[in-house]
Amino acid sequence: MSERIEALNPDDVVCLTEDDEYGSPVYQIEQRFNIARLFEFGDFVDGISRVLGISSDAIELLKKGIPCRVMTTRKTGWRLGKIRLKIELQFIPDESFAEGIVRNFDSPLDEIRKTVES
Repeated sequence: MSERIEALNPDDVVCLTEDDEYGSPVYQIEQRFNIARLFEFGDFVDGISRVLGISSDAIELLKKGIPCRVMTTRKTGWRLGKIRLKIELQFIPDESFAEGIVRNFDSPLDEIRKTVES
């Protein structure tokens, strides 16, 4: 079966399920980009801009494109255009859930919900 890859939108929410104990790679990513286990893709982009030390205005300019000229090995001479930065998080669905099977994950809020409902 081929992989289905979905690009996430800036307001999509991600919940990291990998272990994030102190020192683990996931923990390091959370700390470096200042994100929680549950985050919006847009928060991740903000974390990248903080790490790189560039403003949100600069990120927007990079998304829209910066006028430039480029010389490549595939064409002759200089070509005018823009360079643009595309930051994309991709989601690759687990194949066992790809056919519409939904799995309910335990939520830390389940205990609170039970208390409120009773």
